[in-house]
Amino acid sequence: MGYTGEKASLNQYSSLYEYCKQKVFSELKEMFESDEIEQNRLSVSDISYSYVPKAITDNIPLVSFDGGLATLFSGTPMELSLIKIAAACPPSHQKDFLEQELKEIIFHVFSGNTVNSDESTLKKELQRLGSVDEFVTFLAFLGVEFNEFYYEFKKLVGKWKDSSPLKDSVRELLEWALIFDFYLRRKEDKNSGEFLVIKDGSLSVNPKAVTGVVSNKIRTVLAGESGENLPVIGVVKKSRFVGESLIGRIVQFYASRLESHSFFKIPSKYEAIADKDLSLNSFSRYFLTLFGGKSIFEIQIPKTIDRDKNRRELIFDIIAENTTFAYGGSISINSFAHIKASLSEAESRLLERNLYRDLKYFKPGDEK
Repeated sequence: MGYTGEKASLNQYSSLYEYCKQKVFSELKEMFESDEIEQNRLSVSDISYSYVPKAITDNIPLVSFDGGLATLFSGTPMELSLIKIAAACPPSHQKDFLEQELKEIIFHVFSGNTVNSDESTLKKELQRLGSVDEFVTFLAFLGVEFNEFYYEFKKLVGKWKDSSPLKDSVRELLEWALIFDFYLRRKEDKNSGEFLVIKDGSLSVNPKAVTGVVSNKIRTVLAGESGENLPVIGVVKKSRFVGESLIGRIVQFYASRLESHSFFKIPSKYEAIADKDLSLNSFSRYFLTLFGGKSIFEIQIPKTIDRDKNRRELIFDIIAENTTFAYGGSISINSFAHIKASLSEAESRLLERNLYRDLKYFKPGDEK
């Protein structure tokens, strides 16, 4: 028999509420009071940095990247994920970029039969990834051999319980690949001017999704340790620093007391509560408060850019200029890439039905 002492003790109480009241209330009360004490210590004067944006005097062309995903034949061995990665810019900046620079990639992953299958299945998936020119360029620039990536990724997949992370991993890898490809093309073109990439999401690259070797190399670039200066800013709309938690309430406290559309940085002792690897980050973390703290975005700036105060504040001016009032506040530049990368549900369902029909009536030799 297994251990049943704790389960049996539940029978001593008239309800789960009574059990919690007697078993965990005192410890919860202690933590709650500690939280309240910390909240009462907060003061706006503790903020290490805040900035109210000014009208733009020196505009920089903006480009954004986003990834869309549609899953066909979900839950079956035929499960197929279509991934679309796209670059886009505001209409007012189209004159600053060549049409071929604003690329898009359409890629597919057979996500229903990768985990717990033979090695040849995963090999096919990664060979297909290795056929994408932008991804090959990306690895070469980072100094990562494809075979090294393959074996690292194979170890990752072996730790997954199901195939669902595969499509998200590939989407993130291809999004970074397109960003780096864009950066390298602009760098090689001596006639191209400066630009700023607004990434919809974090600059923190999860090694459990893209392998440790790729994650570390990207971090090195963003930190300026490789001698490169990739002008990319991360805008996180659903930050883990915002919400019902100790750190979320701290950020909310500051956001609600600063002028709307202000940028601010919280004290590092609080930031470290939610980010244990704070000292290892390749970026600095700021927050943008909108509508008196009713909407809060996390803004991530590579440390190479953040060291230049004037440059950082120019970027804040640009972000503020591109903030809209739609949907409770959003960064309009991201919407252009999001629209371009989106795969509509209706389109996906129609494609699934058509593929199923063709598969059902397919006869060997029809493809010739």
